[in-house]
Amino acid sequence: MIKYAIENLLAMDGVELSSSSQDPPYTRGKVFNSRPSYPFRFDGIGVHPGDVPEWLCADLGSEERPNFTAIFNHNMTTLLNSTDLFYFQACILGCPPTSGFCNWDLYDLSGGADFNLDLSGRIRSDHKNVCSGEFDMGSDYRYFRWSVIDSLNTDNFIEWGEVFLGEIKEFVYGKLQPGRSDGPEFHEGTNITSYGQIWSNYLSESDSFQIEIVNHNSIQQISELRTFVKEVKRNDGKFVFIPDDQVNLCYYVYLRNLADFNQQMVRGMENELYSWKLDLRTLTEGIRLIG
Repeated sequence: MIKYAIENLLAMDGVELSSSSQDPPYTRGKVFNSRPSYPFRFDGIGVHPGDVPEWLCADLGSEERPNFTAIFNHNMTTLLNSTDLFYFQACILGCPPTSGFCNWDLYDLSGGADFNLDLSGRIRSDHKNVCSGEFDMGSDYRYFRWSVIDSLNTDNFIEWGEVFLGEIKEFVYGKLQPGRSDGPEFHEGTNITSYGQIWSNYLSESDSFQIEIVNHNSIQQISELRTFVKEVKRNDGKFVFIPDDQVNLCYYVYLRNLADFNQQMVRGMENELYSWKLDLRTLTEGIRLIG
């Protein structure tokens, strides 16, 4: 069953961000601008010796209990060096440097942060997004930090296109139909002359998905799918799409449908069979959009 997350807690009013560094114009405010192609960038990759990471910390302004985090369009390596790290943490005492007794750099519960999740094993060399999978924090927190040391990164900076923090959900009643149309989608500038000459320039790429969800016409099933579509569209059509949590793939997508989401398949005395078709496209990666 597919999973999804819609609301990014980092985009709430009143959220304050701090970081170990930032590289203008790729400032930390870009981590939730819904444009993974216009990223946030640290000006380093973490310091050796001493295991001093690059970090981003969020003060949400109120206590929340997310169960999912993801970073889209990143340039991190698979962290092969033994001193490399990639952690997601939570603490009740504040972001650095005013963290009180919360020592973020102790990646355990012995005087360090209150919640520590090692994400280093979730990075894939063939995928520019990294997602945590579903987790249970056990309590509500106000302060959250992502920290990384990537000593083999040849870019000499760490870049995150979009940082997501929120709640992962799944459909309870709707059932995903077997089979799915998906694949890369390439964007280019093309000029074709009257004589048939073609000039084209590669600009960027994205992935597209066409998925189909079938449900019987009960109150719960219709309500669930209608609520999902409305919530996504009220969130500017964007949400996190997780086709299969077991294989560690996630996508930040846009719902392209504007109408005609469902089609009646079977009409009966008590139930009707509906097919809901969703046309999704990932937000563009691979091009720097300044301004």
